[in-house]
Amino acid sequence: MNGTRPPDEERPCMFLAVLLSATIAVADLPPTRVSVPAGIRSGFVSVEPGPKPGSKYVVIPNVIIPNTSPVSTAAWKKDDFSLVADDKRYHPVVRAGFGAVDIARDGVLGPHQALKGNLVFVVPDDVTSAKLEFFPYAWYDANGIPMKFCCLPNP
Repeated sequence: MNGTRPPDEERPCMFLAVLLSATIAVADLPPTRVSVPAGIRSGFVSVEPGPKPGSKYVVIPNVIIPNTSPVSTAAWKKDDFSLVADDKRYHPVVRAGFGAVDIARDGVLGPHQALKGNLVFVVPDDVTSAKLEFFPYAWYDANGIPMKFCCLPNP
């Protein structure tokens, strides 16, 4: 090849090989069923290869948690979220390059605003069921009662 680009007909095969190996890696990961508590909406959970061998990302996309208070702000810290599996707690991480869509930092919402983003956790690749919990440190309902999003039975 002497530093020249391969002919156009060779490039699709290289792309297909990379795509196929990535697809096989994801297909080898067991899915993880995540129970989401009342008051939190989300999309369908997916898994991706994790940052280290023996791990996977559990991605809970399109998470929406409304602040139902008409007068109070709602504040949270990233580590107020937990994914509980096999009596262990995992806290959110941010995938490289996904800081704009993954819930990556602490925050504050105004009245009637909503927290929106993806929650991502790194877990051992043999985890097949888990539950999401959220204990925000300053989040109140419309009656001024502290909110917690949790307490589902173990999956």
